[in-house]
Amino acid sequence: MRTKPKRWRIVLVMALSIIVVVIAYRVYQDEKAREAKRIDMIGAIQRRSLPAENQ
Repeated sequence: MRTKPKRWRIVLVMALSIIVVVIAYRVYQDEKAREAKRIDMIGAIQRRSLPAENQ
């Protein structure tokens, strides 16, 4: 009976760590996508404003 709680704890910690890693990876991917979108938007704004500056 004494070995079961320890095993449960190990399984729980492993599951939690995997969940944390997955969530962190998703957030990281989301941030990268958001950053790429922001860069695209800045590029589009710069492209729009460049002809006005040249005139």
